[in-house]
Amino acid sequence: NREDPQIFIFLGRSYLQNQQPQDALQAFQQASKMNPDDAQTVFLIGYSYFVLGNYSQARDEFDKALELNPTYADASFNKAMTYLREGRGDEAIATFRSTLQIDPNHLQTLYNLGMELNKQGQRAEANRYLCPFISNGNQRFPNEVKIATQVTAANGGC
Repeated sequence: NREDPQIFIFLGRSYLQNQQPQDALQAFQQASKMNPDDAQTVFLIGYSYFVLGNYSQARDEFDKALELNPTYADASFNKAMTYLREGRGDEAIATFRSTLQIDPNHLQTLYNLGMELNKQGQRAEANRYLCPFISNGNQRFPNEVKIATQVTAANGGC
């Protein structure tokens, strides 16, 4: 049934997996026309813009997803990542902190917040986020755990 937005969500995800973000964006936009209040669809539109490098538009979509679902940690995390990609570290840090208010154990946020704080020279503060990431991230993010372990060791350890 071409009136089912889930068909377009599935199609869009397939396009993303095949590195076709422009096609994914169009599929997600079609799904959103059918169900405009679905936070996940709006998030996927934002994610497509993110992959395309259009960070401002991505951020607008992540904001819309958060309006629809204020507890959508992945939307908040990806909003922070747009700031990071634009070199706007202070805004990224503030948004990462907002993400942790939604989900204190959001592993990608713990890692990226810690790494950005470390980059800015806030080493003790960086370890506050990297140490719990190291404890919990091994299964999903083994490479990042290795990096975080080296950083925290250089900062005096956990």
